[in-house]
Amino acid sequence: MSDAAPITAALAAYAAGARTRPLPEKAAERARLHLLDTLSAMISGTRLPAGVAAIAYADTLAGAAACVPGTALMLGAADAALINGMTAHADETDDTHAASLTHPGSVVVPAALAVAEKTGADGVMLLRAIALGYDLCCRMALALGSYDFFGRGFDTHAFGGVFGAAGAAGVLLDLDERRFRFALSYAAQQCAGITTWRRDPDHIEKAFDFAGMPARNGVQAALMVASGMTGVADVLDGTPSFFSAFSAQHPYLAIEALGDRFDVAETSIKKWCVATPAQAPLDALDVIMRDQGLTATAIARIAATIGATGARVVTGNMPNVNAAHLLALLAVDGALTFHSSHDEARMRDPAVLAMRERVTIIPSDTIGLGRDALVEVETHDGKIFRHHALHVRGTPANAMSEAEIVAKASDLLAPILGDRADRLIEQVLRVDSIPNVCELRPLLVG
Repeated sequence: MSDAAPITAALAAYAAGARTRPLPEKAAERARLHLLDTLSAMISGTRLPAGVAAIAYADTLAGAAACVPGTALMLGAADAALINGMTAHADETDDTHAASLTHPGSVVVPAALAVAEKTGADGVMLLRAIALGYDLCCRMALALGSYDFFGRGFDTHAFGGVFGAAGAAGVLLDLDERRFRFALSYAAQQCAGITTWRRDPDHIEKAFDFAGMPARNGVQAALMVASGMTGVADVLDGTPSFFSAFSAQHPYLAIEALGDRFDVAETSIKKWCVATPAQAPLDALDVIMRDQGLTATAIARIAATIGATGARVVTGNMPNVNAAHLLALLAVDGALTFHSSHDEARMRDPAVLAMRERVTIIPSDTIGLGRDALVEVETHDGKIFRHHALHVRGTPANAMSEAEIVAKASDLLAPILGDRADRLIEQVLRVDSIPNVCELRPLLVG
C-alpha cells in the first residue's frame, strides 16, 4: 500500500469513520427528509416510462436481498440499486446539488437502502451511510470540475454518483480504511457517463445514466471489496490516477471540509416535480399571480428569462420538462401538482395551448447562472409585473419546511400506497428509532 496517497487516504479514513461518527442534528434531519423525498420519487417513478422499463428488465434478474419500493419485486442488492435508481430518476422529482451538478438522492438512497436491507442495518446507520454518500458524490464531482467537466461531455451525475453509492454501501458493509481505499478504486474503474443522454426523448437512458448505473456500480464496488477482493490503494493520487486521467481541476475539493460541511444539508429538495431549469420561472410566475391576484383570463403575455444552457434542456414532449408548457399550465390552473405536471393529455388541452402561445422562453448568458429566472407578465389592460426568482423554493437559501416536504411526499405516495402512505411517512421521519430497516418493507410494497 502506498504511503503517498493523501487524497485517497483522507477520503477512505473519513468514510471508514462514518459508521461510528454521530451526525450533527441538522445533517441527520436533512438526511431523513432527503430519504423521504427520494423514496417518494422512487415509488412514484415506478409508474413512469423509465420506471416501467426498469421493472420490465428486473423480471430477468434474480435475488432476494432488497425490495423495489412501489412493487412486489425482491432483487439482489446491486440489482435493486440499479432499478431503484432508475425509478428515483424516472422524471425530475428527485433532489439536486447545484454546485456539483449532481442528483445525489437518486443514486445514494437506492444504494444505501439496498445494502441496509441486505445487512439488516438500523435506521441510524442508514442515515449515516446516506450522509456519507452525499459527501462523496458531491465532492468528487466538484473535484472533477462540475460544470466544466460536464461541458467536456462527461456526465457529472454518474461520475459523482458512483462514489456516493460506493461510500454509502461501504459504511453499511463495515469497510475499514484499507478496504475503503480499494472500494474507491473499484468505483473509479467503473466510472462512466457521457452527456449524449440529452438526446434521449423518453428519459429512460437518462434515468440509467444519472442514477441506475452509478448506484449499481457503486454497490458492486463495495460488495466486491467486502467479499475479499483487493485493489489499488491510491487511485486518486499521483500519475496516473483517477484525477489525472480526467484532468481534474481541483482534486483537493474531494476532501475539503470533511466533517464540517455535510452536503446532504446543501442539497435542494424540489418544490415542483419538474426539470431543474423550470423551477425558478415557475416560482416567479407563482409569486406574481399570487401577489397580484391574477388568473389566466387577465394574462396577455408571459416572458421567462432563464440560463441559456437550461433553456436547451426544458423543451420537447415531456410535460414535466417543457418550461413553456409548465408555465402555461400553472397560469391556467393556478397551481401545479405532480399529476398535472406529468399529464401528457394537458399538452393538448386547448386552454393550455392557447396560453402557451403567449409564453416566451428567453435564453440568457447572464440570468440563470445560479438557477435563477426573471419572469415578466403583461396583462390585457397593459400592466406589467416582474419578479426575479433568485433562490428557488427548496434550495438551501429558501428551504422547504418539513410540512411542505411531507405534503409533497403524500401527493406522490398516496395514489400508489393508499392509506399506507401516511404510515410510511411517519416511519421515515422517525427512522433513527427503527432497529432493522427491513421493517419498512410492508409499507413499501406497491
